[in-house]
Amino acid sequence: MYRIGKTLLTGLFLLLSSIVMAQNTCSQTLIKAQIAYYEGRADEVPSILADCLKEGFTDEEKSQAYRLLTLTHLYLNESQNAENTMLSFLRLNHYYKINEAVDPTEFINLYNQFRTRPFYLISPKIGTNVSFIQVLKNFSPDNTKEVNYSYHTVLGYRVGAAVGFPIHSKITINTEIYLSGKNYAYKNNLFGYEALSFNEKQTHIELPVLASYSPKNDKWLRPFVQGGFSADVLLNAMANVSRIDQTNDIELKKQVTGPSINLNTQRRRLNYNAILGGGVTYTRGKNIMIVDVRYSFGLLNAVKPKNRYTNTELVYKYGYMDNDIRLNAFSVSVGYVIPVFRPKKNVKQKLEVNTTVAQPAN
Repeated sequence: MYRIGKTLLTGLFLLLSSIVMAQNTCSQTLIKAQIAYYEGRADEVPSILADCLKEGFTDEEKSQAYRLLTLTHLYLNESQNAENTMLSFLRLNHYYKINEAVDPTEFINLYNQFRTRPFYLISPKIGTNVSFIQVLKNFSPDNTKEVNYSYHTVLGYRVGAAVGFPIHSKITINTEIYLSGKNYAYKNNLFGYEALSFNEKQTHIELPVLASYSPKNDKWLRPFVQGGFSADVLLNAMANVSRIDQTNDIELKKQVTGPSINLNTQRRRLNYNAILGGGVTYTRGKNIMIVDVRYSFGLLNAVKPKNRYTNTELVYKYGYMDNDIRLNAFSVSVGYVIPVFRPKKNVKQKLEVNTTVAQPAN
């Protein structure tokens, strides 16, 4: 058993040693290729790098090698080869930024012919919301001319994800999906003696489509504004209701309550919202965080008017009738942005090489 373990350790040591030696050898190969380029022997560079590009380079060394090959092909006026190695370079360097003090003009011109921004962005998000009720028309078993009711905000939740498609360096189209809980409370005094409490909890699937605009580019902190529309599908609506009948006689005080009441038949299943908002993205290295703030304006009556009186328990046991309302909401979410890159050449045009700039030193 001891001999087997010793043999395995020896084999592992030899394997690690060979990997380290290969990396050291390829590191020297990269230096050799760089020297050949700057000594004016650019035609030797591809053959020098060929073996280590197949196996041996670290990712950083491979990136440097593809950049050197791109410069080499530009100098040799091999446009197609330069495009191919630039594409390989960009697949390894999603966040590469041109440095005009270092990068030759030809390299910059070729770089600008490629799509280097993310192809799309995935952003899982989690947050909270509060709902605001806009009353369209008042209904009550009591005198509707006297407004004794009030609506109150209750904290809700939202969790989901966005997929963004950058169509410009400053403009992104976002398609999103969220599971959200929207809650509110309703209080009313009826007939001079009844105190009614109605607390509704709704569960929605939200499907927003938004356009966002960020006025600043390539900054670690980028504010943005956004606007669009959302289709909201109601999954469930439940209410907890209680009624307290109170008079000056304490002995006659009466509380009426019961189990939660299903409101699905009294609520519009599909609703639409207009959305305005903004936020900020924070970039640190390759990590991108987002804070999203928005207000959604309900566009349709959230109540089904024809079913207003069908729930006899609400009407006769509690004295509750739905007002015609729009459901608006303010939400704040935080998320993590995952950019997905697919670099490719955008413009089909002839690549002009200025050998006076790209030429290595002789």
